[in-house]
Amino acid sequence: MGKLDHKVAVVTGGAKGIGQAIAQAFAKEGAIVIVADMGELSYQEKNVFGYHLNVTDVAAIQTFYDEIIKIHGKVDILVNNAGITRDSMTRKMTDDQWNAVLMSI
Repeated sequence: MGKLDHKVAVVTGGAKGIGQAIAQAFAKEGAIVIVADMGELSYQEKNVFGYHLNVTDVAAIQTFYDEIIKIHGKVDILVNNAGITRDSMTRKMTDDQWNAVLMSI
């Protein structure tokens, strides 16, 4: 019996890297994990399900949430891991670049 049995977790940016590690750790503890990412999952795990999602698309987020609630009835855990980078020194970034990194818009 895992610490997260019967919990539903959503991990954005979970197709690889830190998000993947989080999703896999949750799954090993028994959670049902929905990974929302623009990329394909680079791994397979029994309780991990991929969902193609651009987290900057408000309408798509609403559809995603509605589908999770319809199927699972709840979201117990949310890890907002999705993010972008703009390769530039902070002092050289434009306001638009800075805002895109912080707010992913």
